[in-house]
Amino acid sequence: MAYTVEIKNDVAKAIARLAPKMQQRVAAALRELANEPRPAGSAKIKGRDHTWRIRLGVIRIVYEIHDNILSVTVVRLAHRREVYRHL
Repeated sequence: MAYTVEIKNDVAKAIARLAPKMQQRVAAALRELANEPRPAGSAKIKGRDHTWRIRLGVIRIVYEIHDNILSVTVVRLAHRREVYRHL
């Protein structure tokens, strides 16, 4: 079952600000989320019902999984020291 991956506008802007190699890594990770929303290395964020994260070096991708509608929504992408501040 393939999930649809939705990216919020502020996440798209954050991706555009990354270095080209990191943009490619993020794009590959987002494509993988469509096939497997809980890949190896992902972790559930405590205190949030459907929120997970993936590590890509110092970058974190925070996303919500909605299994009932087969949807993944990327809600935040930032450096590891900033990503959890306003969740």
